[in-house]
Amino acid sequence: RGWNTDQTLLGSIDASRTSTKQAVHPKILLLSINQNSIPPPPHFRVVAPPTYSRAPDSSTCNNRKMSAEAARKLLIGDDGAVCKLEYFDIEGVAEQVRIAFSVADVPFEDVRVAWSDWGSKKPTTKYGQLPQLILPDGTIVTQSEAMLRLAGAADKQGKLYPDDAKSRLEIDQLLGLVGDFARAWRPCLYIGMRPQAFGHPEKKDWADADKTIEKLRTEFIKNELPRYLEYFAEKHGKDKFLTGDDLTIADIAVYMQIRYFTRGIADYAPKDCVDKYPDSIAYLKRVEEHPKVAEYKKNKA
Repeated sequence: RGWNTDQTLLGSIDASRTSTKQAVHPKILLLSINQNSIPPPPHFRVVAPPTYSRAPDSSTCNNRKMSAEAARKLLIGDDGAVCKLEYFDIEGVAEQVRIAFSVADVPFEDVRVAWSDWGSKKPTTKYGQLPQLILPDGTIVTQSEAMLRLAGAADKQGKLYPDDAKSRLEIDQLLGLVGDFARAWRPCLYIGMRPQAFGHPEKKDWADADKTIEKLRTEFIKNELPRYLEYFAEKHGKDKFLTGDDLTIADIAVYMQIRYFTRGIADYAPKDCVDKYPDSIAYLKRVEEHPKVAEYKKNKA
């Protein structure tokens, strides 16, 4: 009682100084005190915590190699077997994973599921959804962002998803931001596909459907799209990637999300809606001109 938390020390019971004179097994107790706290009871002996020397900087490359090897071991079997990425025959949320695998030089089987087969395929998936990644040992990986991080970690050059905490913190924040971007657009998209989920009748029974959809999407393109493009432009500038000179998985994710708005997929989101933001257009071009991304796109075509 009366002990405050600040600086962590180690205390051990000294059985020879207990008032009961009974044998007490030595124990190590975690005591947290600060400079203003009362001194420990007399039957405690304060022991300074051990000190640890910092690993030399020269080990960074070896640690990166070990990390990449561990990720690659998950993705590529000892017998050369490769993982299988299952998704529909569209870009969607799996395209960022396909690109990341290609940049990291990770071979994979690109399984495209036909829409006509989805009814029978769905019950066999882990959570009733795609994409799913099947590792050589049979492990099923779900969630495209987890797959993206795994692909990035497998980069032997250590650039896609560097294993130092500071770099990953920056990349993870950007992945969170692009997730915010996608979620902000989602209601605008899905209200035209599943209006019942938003409290409206089915589209065929909803007289104001087209008018509401147009209003939501037009306002997003006018207000939200430029806001997010500016956030990313502050990071990539006029001649860089999001975290500097090297392409990362954050760039791949952001590239895919911005590129979506240049394809004219959704009504009232014209494919030229990004053209008025030259820094964003130039950024898309930089990503596409990365040698590994360009190679993937060439092979895909």
